[in-house]
Amino acid sequence: MLGVTADRKRRHDAEEQRQAKSERLVDALATSLTSNDRFQEQHLKLLEGQAAHGKAAEESRAAASKELATMAAAMKEKEA
Repeated sequence: MLGVTADRKRRHDAEEQRQAKSERLVDALATSLTSNDRFQEQHLKLLEGQAAHGKAAEESRAAASKELATMAAAMKEKEA
């Protein structure tokens, strides 16, 4: 009878250890996913900032190009 009780206790202890390990793995996965979500949000903000900067730079280049074209046309008029 003592052998059966000891065997049951060992199986019960092993099951508790498996359950605890499973809970730790789930917690670790949840933490990892949360960290990944934060990283992706920060990366998206960075990309949005780069896109806005790129758009502003393109608008600035277009304005400068237009101004140069206007100046070139004015110079041609003076020469003519």
